[in-house]
Amino acid sequence: MEKISMNPILTPGYNPAKSDVWNRVHLERAAAAQQAAVAVREPAAVVTQRAEPLVGADELNYARTYLSYFAHWPGSGATLDMVCLWIGHAHARDASGSLVWQASPRLLFQSAEPGSGKSHAMRLTARICPRPALFTEPSEAAVAHAVGKEKATLFLDEADILFSGRRKAAIRAVCNDGYSPMGEWARVRSGSVEKISTFGALGLAGLESLETGTDGRMTAFLTRCLRVRMVRGEDGYRPPRWDREASYVASKISERLSAWAGQELGRLEDDVPDVPDGVGNRQAELWEPLLAVADAAGGRWPDAARAACEELTATGGQADAQAETASELDRIMAGWGQR
Repeated sequence: MEKISMNPILTPGYNPAKSDVWNRVHLERAAAAQQAAVAVREPAAVVTQRAEPLVGADELNYARTYLSYFAHWPGSGATLDMVCLWIGHAHARDASGSLVWQASPRLLFQSAEPGSGKSHAMRLTARICPRPALFTEPSEAAVAHAVGKEKATLFLDEADILFSGRRKAAIRAVCNDGYSPMGEWARVRSGSVEKISTFGALGLAGLESLETGTDGRMTAFLTRCLRVRMVRGEDGYRPPRWDREASYVASKISERLSAWAGQELGRLEDDVPDVPDGVGNRQAELWEPLLAVADAAGGRWPDAARAACEELTATGGQADAQAETASELDRIMAGWGQR
């Protein structure tokens, strides 16, 4: 049997020039192969007993590295931390596949203009969520079935078009009700009432006309949203190419987050986290699942989560205007010399 080296430098595929996440994947592959070789000779129970518990801070750090590598995110990092914690909340599910929370905040990727990366960022997020389903023009029944029957993490693209005018009012109602475990979609089938739970994690992407051009019809829904206000990257910015290795990394991050959430499920379900002073009732309800994830994860995340909560609650998810101005000045004045 071939002996597998666990020395990073000797492990095939290890590349010091790549990010730590990429290299960790190669080391995990080598470890998995070595464990499989051991499992041939030893009972499965012995191998299982040797498994070390996952560290939540590490798993969220992997998610953050992945997201920051493949997209340009606004602000100082608070938005990126918030998205990672939202992903963690989407992985916390009971044996039936239902979320364990009392509320599930909607994650809204917004921008003032096309080309700001909102759909791209949403798709990256979807790739490391459990059972992602991304719809553009779904029916009401498709949305209810995906969430209630398939237990999908649902993502809706081009939401500004989907909810424009009076279109898709029923879908809007399903999305509103799905914020709470009490939400249900009901229809009469063959003389009896069929009920499907609408409670589940939901992300959307759309232009700001979703807020300004819907004559107040989205007001109630928007109060249930955590916002990611995307801005264009600097001129010439292009995200790294997506390839099979990137897809593998995303699937492994999702797999590990689900394993960690299952490991910490009791704590996540029962925790009532401390919310920063001055955060109102609805905002506290939105942030409690994310703060619970941060507290269970440990490391930098409890402090980072509360800092993000305070910053994004105060700004409504707006990127740091001063940082944006400085970045714009740096870009414009890069070629200016001293006179």
